[in-house]
Amino acid sequence: MFNSFSRSDASVYSLVMTLVVFFGILAIPFTAYAQTKDAEIWKGITLEREFFDKLKFEVSDQVRLSNNLSTFKSNVLDLKSQYKITKEFRVAAGYRFTLTPTNNRNRISADFVYKKDIEKANLEFTARARTQHEYVRNSSAINIFRPKLTLAYTKKKLDIEPFVSTEVFYRYTNEENEWRAYRFFVGFNYDLAKKNKVKLAYFYQKELNEPNPANRHVIQLIFSVDLTEKKKKKDEKKD
Repeated sequence: MFNSFSRSDASVYSLVMTLVVFFGILAIPFTAYAQTKDAEIWKGITLEREFFDKLKFEVSDQVRLSNNLSTFKSNVLDLKSQYKITKEFRVAAGYRFTLTPTNNRNRISADFVYKKDIEKANLEFTARARTQHEYVRNSSAINIFRPKLTLAYTKKKLDIEPFVSTEVFYRYTNEENEWRAYRFFVGFNYDLAKKNKVKLAYFYQKELNEPNPANRHVIQLIFSVDLTEKKKKKDEKKD
């Protein structure tokens, strides 16, 4: 049956099935809140452009709503540059400005990324180590180490890329070092026209080492626009 599918038919079928599974998984935590009833949505857009096949710049903006999607939580502006050292290793540096109703925050970060294609299984494994330093006016700097693991299904004939990932937060200061939270993600990236993408994901976050740890249920909807110019073909040799 599937042999008669065109690439577009297979992509539509995969998108429908992924949406069914995604919202089926999504329904579980939202019908069983334990310690909190706070659901959030993060909506945003990312503009990116590559230079020289190794250097990439990104700028993104997100609006985040909390209190079961009814209250403005923050607006997040990110600037990021990434350099591809080899096929598998990358480094990145970023700056974030966060606007909230109570205060503004500034953050700088550094990422070390390892990517490995598991071609026989159509999988891509990514390990990212991030260290970040956040500054809030009249407060001490917050230092966080955030390792993250991601496994994505990357079959070439499909325009959809389902993924799962997990991330932990480790806070380190001169006074104390402790685990602060962990996250579990499920979602997918879907290729749109002209190398653009949309990301739809859900993640669950659990606070650690708190008297009354909070649970967070977050939906992410991010559009990505690739501004990289198409490579020009080499001029044909003249007769």
